[in-house]
Amino acid sequence: MGSFDVSARFETKDGSRPEAAALGDGVGSQTPLVAFAVLAGGGDAFEGGPKLADSAATLTLVRAAFVVDGGTAHQRTRVHGDIARMLEHNAKLRGRVQQMKKVSVHIVDEGGRLSDVGFPRNLNESAAGVFWDQPAWPTARIGLVSKHLDQDPVLVVHETAHALHRLAFTRKEQKLVDDNLLPVWGHRAAVDEVFAIYSEREFLAGFGVDERQAPGIYGATRRQWSDDHLFTRFVRKLYFPHKPLAGTKAPRAADWKRFLG
Repeated sequence: MGSFDVSARFETKDGSRPEAAALGDGVGSQTPLVAFAVLAGGGDAFEGGPKLADSAATLTLVRAAFVVDGGTAHQRTRVHGDIARMLEHNAKLRGRVQQMKKVSVHIVDEGGRLSDVGFPRNLNESAAGVFWDQPAWPTARIGLVSKHLDQDPVLVVHETAHALHRLAFTRKEQKLVDDNLLPVWGHRAAVDEVFAIYSEREFLAGFGVDERQAPGIYGATRRQWSDDHLFTRFVRKLYFPHKPLAGTKAPRAADWKRFLG
């Protein structure tokens, strides 16, 4: 990670969250995600399956669902490629992305501010990126600061995870996430960040020293992340349904109670 300051992922000053519309129950039932069987059933889900990646078709879908402006051609290609890697192994998740609200991705040049391109004024000015939505907006929005995009290998994953959480899950599915995380973390903003951090980990070999020492929930989540956590099983099945269940032991509800150590 080099000298990247992980506190730059801190988004709003007051913990406020976007007013995003969840995916409709009808679309959700047509494209069921096996990952939610992990949360709903206390860890039960099938062990692996065939690997069904479709990289070319996924990239076409991503370019239509996530329209990127600003930045360099290399950065725009990077954004689309990172999102495609998150979706290419799960056809049902791709089906949901086709149906959810579209997302505009804005790359802000160095020296510019996310609030200058329409994001909330209560953003931390040092934020590296943000996902936001309001009912009146024709598209949801992700903002990425150019210099952080170049330094942070999972900035796109982090912000796209926020978008999937709020746009590609139904309200019932979002409640399942809340029911598992709120008793531990106690706040909806924290739940959003934990989901995004667990998503990051699926696309990294591990968390670096700087990330593990970050303040608050960011460092705490990364330091105590485990392959044996129930939420790891859920997130891995979301992005990689063909992989075996995470961990070497069956997760228990009590594991969460000890999560904060």
